[in-house]
Amino acid sequence: MLAVDPWSREGWLRLAAAAADANLLETAVFAWENLVSLASQDRNAGLELVRALLKLNRYADAVTAVEVILNHHSGDSEALSLLRRASIDHIVEKGKWDSDGSFRDKLCD
Repeated sequence: MLAVDPWSREGWLRLAAAAADANLLETAVFAWENLVSLASQDRNAGLELVRALLKLNRYADAVTAVEVILNHHSGDSEALSLLRRASIDHIVEKGKWDSDGSFRDKLCD
């Protein structure tokens, strides 16, 4: 389908769903990114992209993706929830707060 029409929203949607079902998360992210680029106001595609990015521990990318959703749907409670989750996970990862070591050692870094 995508070979015939690379701008097919249905084709990208099917690829994303099939990749997610097969646990091919990088492929799913690729498909969701393309779907979002074709229709930036598609809330569901944006949310699925954020969820896939979170599964890959790509927290900074997830924050960026959810901010795009919030630009179009500012009061979306699900998007706000994902933004909180992505932000917290990004801070924990960046500050290495989930690693072993003392609090003092973590503050020194």
